[in-house]
Amino acid sequence: MSRRTVESPGEAGDARSVIRPANLRVVWPGSRVAQRDSVRDVAGQFAQYRGCRGEAIHYTEHALELGVPADDIIIEPHATNTGENIKLARATLAAHGITPQTIMLISRPYQQRRAYATCRKLWPDVEPICTSQPLPLEKYVTTIGDSDRVLNMLVGDTQRIDLFATKGFAIPQPIPTEVHAAYTRLVDAGYTQRLIT
Repeated sequence: MSRRTVESPGEAGDARSVIRPANLRVVWPGSRVAQRDSVRDVAGQFAQYRGCRGEAIHYTEHALELGVPADDIIIEPHATNTGENIKLARATLAAHGITPQTIMLISRPYQQRRAYATCRKLWPDVEPICTSQPLPLEKYVTTIGDSDRVLNMLVGDTQRIDLFATKGFAIPQPIPTEVHAAYTRLVDAGYTQRLIT
């Protein structure tokens, strides 16, 4: 299974959906992408985290700061997980008469594969293009400021790639042997806070 990723604003797609990040600095791929003409941004909501007022509010404010016209932003404030982000973004765009052929999924760096797999399952007639702020792991951890949180999130997301495909929430994705071995070592080391049991 291949997936498209993007680091160039020229491939921004017909619509963008932001998938549950709590930190704008590590996921927004810069004002160049945000300023693309005739692109609809669908900002979703997620659970309260560290004083966050909700993803929809934060991303709307940030998009406006970057110069995205308010008329080009459609807010979807009800999603609480990746699957809901996809389903509700699709319904919200459809309610506005928008049927994109491609959609840019902006997520945490380590969540791109799961966002892609979920989108392909729940919205198979659109081509997802995944992006995140391209940061080396060490810099990402520094930006978040909590290595244990990042490792627990990585472990949880890795589990979900396989588990959600098994449950029919996403299309299957290959997990390389070395990734599975690293996942097992992290679980054995106690990074289990985000595991689904």
